[in-house]
Amino acid sequence: MASTSLRSSVVFILFTFNTALAQHDHDIAALKKLEVKPLFQQAFTDSIFNGNAVRVAFLTVPAGAIDTVRHAHDCHLIGYVLEGRVVTKLKNKGPQYLNSGDIFYESPNEVHESLQNLNSNKDAKILLYYLFKDGAVLYKKLQD
Repeated sequence: MASTSLRSSVVFILFTFNTALAQHDHDIAALKKLEVKPLFQQAFTDSIFNGNAVRVAFLTVPAGAIDTVRHAHDCHLIGYVLEGRVVTKLKNKGPQYLNSGDIFYESPNEVHESLQNLNSNKDAKILLYYLFKDGAVLYKKLQD
């Protein structure tokens, strides 16, 4: 009788422990952060573009990451998916599924609601081009 009770307790503890570990792993995956690495920035020198500049950055979206921080860019943003498959969602628009080789565009101050790497085993890599006026805020987090 005591061994059955002990076995039940051990099974319950193992189940609880494994469930806690699985939840912990999920929480770690949800907390993976995007990494933006600036590569180049240059003000345009031609008088027709006076006061404007370009920045090029490398965005890494970790495997399985989901970013739901609502934000906007005070600039034109063009992205080129170098590797991977992602889905992006802009306010009042349907999800946009992007694969390696795809290009996307975001208008100035368009609200970006989410970005997800659809591959749980490999980082997605995106080249970003910001076209902006002097003094522009290239990333502004928005309140929910």
